[in-house]
Amino acid sequence: MYKASHVPWYRTSGGRVAAAIGLVLAIAAIAGVAANVRADANAREDRRQALDAYADDLRLLQQELAPVGTGMMAAPTAAEGQAFEDLADETADWVEALEAGASSAVEIEAPRGLEGSLQVVHQAIGLYATAARTYELAATLEGEDAVAALARAAEVRDRASEVWLGAIRFLDAERTELGMRPAAVPPPADPTAALMPPGFEIESEDGSTESGSEGDDAQDGTGDEGAGDDAGS
Repeated sequence: MYKASHVPWYRTSGGRVAAAIGLVLAIAAIAGVAANVRADANAREDRRQALDAYADDLRLLQQELAPVGTGMMAAPTAAEGQAFEDLADETADWVEALEAGASSAVEIEAPRGLEGSLQVVHQAIGLYATAARTYELAATLEGEDAVAALARAAEVRDRASEVWLGAIRFLDAERTELGMRPAAVPPPADPTAALMPPGFEIESEDGSTESGSEGDDAQDGTGDEGAGDDAGS
């Protein structure tokens, strides 16, 4: 009696077709995963570049306002002496410079998702302007009234710096997630406030870490792709 031999499924024409289809699907899946990995890497790099460009814009704005901040930090606390006598002329320059700075800030475009950070920068500039006008008022007063106005102006100035640092913290939070160094954008009236503290470490994508120290590249604004430093308030 004739007995038919068993042919494995993968040797049949249908089996060969199924195997070929499976191979094609596997290759397509692997290619899809690779494409997604490349797309994610490209998206991360694009985001890094956008964050660096934004930090550069803020750094230029800070440099524009730095003379005002320096002047405010040196403002008198007493209603006497040459510094107080010169205050009226200085405050007029501060108000003008801050108006120009506010116009410059309007030209800055924040990366998607960081619009709130830029709004806080605008608020900080507004507070600096309020401080400048309060100093301007103090210059017209005498005695205890002048001293009180000077003290109030200093409070508003310091609050403006705190708000500025809050804006930079928005930016630094995302930079840290991407393994980037914090942005070196200190407030105009407190240029050392945002330096990366000693021992600050950020883990990069290859698993290595970068540590901050006083006097490193965070101080002069260089660092990972032109960025540098931490802020916090």
